Amino acid sequence: MNHYETGRHLPDYDLAKKLSEELDVPVAFFYCDSDEMAQLLISFHKLSTEQRKKVFEFISTQKDVEY
Repeated sequence: MNHYETGRHLPDYDLAKKLSEELDVPVAFFYCDSDEMAQLLISFHKLSTEQRKKVFEFISTQKDVEY
């Protein structure tokens, strides 16, 4: 585990998936470049389906946003 923590080795996707399930975070959390993005992913992950739909509706109304 120390090699993962120090960046000498990176976990493969299957290990990241297992960790994400155990920690109840999205797999993408492990690949975030910033703490801000990681927090956004966790917050979105914890929303209900209806809440996520509202977030997407809000984002789609913003100027110059496409997805």
